[in-house]
Amino acid sequence: KARNLDLARGLLVEFDQTKLGFRDFPDAAIKLADAYSSIGDFAEERGVYRLLLDHLGSSGQVRFPNGDSASSEYSYAGVLERLIASLSRAKMRDEIAALYASEMKKYADEPRLAENFAVWLAANGRNAETGEIYRRALKQFPEKTWKDRYARWLIREKRTAEFAEFSETVINEFDDAETKEFLGEFFGDRT
Repeated sequence: KARNLDLARGLLVEFDQTKLGFRDFPDAAIKLADAYSSIGDFAEERGVYRLLLDHLGSSGQVRFPNGDSASSEYSYAGVLERLIASLSRAKMRDEIAALYASEMKKYADEPRLAENFAVWLAANGRNAETGEIYRRALKQFPEKTWKDRYARWLIREKRTAEFAEFSETVINEFDDAETKEFLGEFFGDRT
């Protein structure tokens, strides 16, 4: 059985390398990963996920689709979830952090990677790294939502001095109406 799986993996790699447009590539890869998992070969399972992740990430498709399809097992997001779940079951937290860092380097234009990484880091008590991801995301994605997320994280973590410094930076960027709105979100009608 393992020999058949190795043969299937070889064919999958060949299809990916030759870019023959094998339409069912994601389905075949997921089934192969599931087969490796069923025989307890989790390293091979994760290897297939990594191959599929690279394939889907560079395919030009939306990596994190909106709506119900966001966690489709055939999307980049779905395969990333599967790979992280496999690493998580094996308690490979450093590998998860390395995976996120690697994917963020490859797809620097993808804000959902930064968002998911920050959430994962916070959930795993890696606060210094969480703050660093938020600060990098603020530089890379200047949208208001990142300012909100970072400010809320600072408040949750009771980082009062950092919040005061960040608030001052934000205030200097806004006009009076934007400042009042931003501060109103955190302090209510006391602004």
